[in-house]
Amino acid sequence: MKKNSKINNLTEKECEQELRNAFENKLLVELPNKKKFVINPLTEQVPATSYRLLKAACQQLAKRIPKTTTVIATEEDRGAILLAGVCYETALSMAIVERCGAQIQAIICVAEKIEYNGKERIMKETEHNVETITGISMAGQKSHVVYYNK
Repeated sequence: MKKNSKINNLTEKECEQELRNAFENKLLVELPNKKKFVINPLTEQVPATSYRLLKAACQQLAKRIPKTTTVIATEEDRGAILLAGVCYETALSMAIVERCGAQIQAIICVAEKIEYNGKERIMKETEHNVETITGISMAGQKSHVVYYNK
């Protein structure tokens, strides 16, 4: 096992490449509700999540967190891997939404599935803007990264 006492930040370009690679041209599985599910290394760990991908995602999430934030949360247990990584990046406390009752300051999404209008739905439900890092099209047989926000 390689030991590294100092974890270096990735460059913006490296972060973008890691996140694009995680979601570009990935298998889409149709669910019973006719929506598609993207098989990817970041949220599903298929294939395994590399250190660089996790670092890129957490680094990009961390830089978008408002300075006044004291606790960061995820809406589901599946996001716990990112939540823990961002806490490590920022030294902030963490919680799962159902358990914390915190006031929302910002909503940040690593990957928006464009055709499902999740960003708009969340904005209506919370009255908060949703910042997204990548936008993914689920229209074909495989996923396609449409945009990346630096």
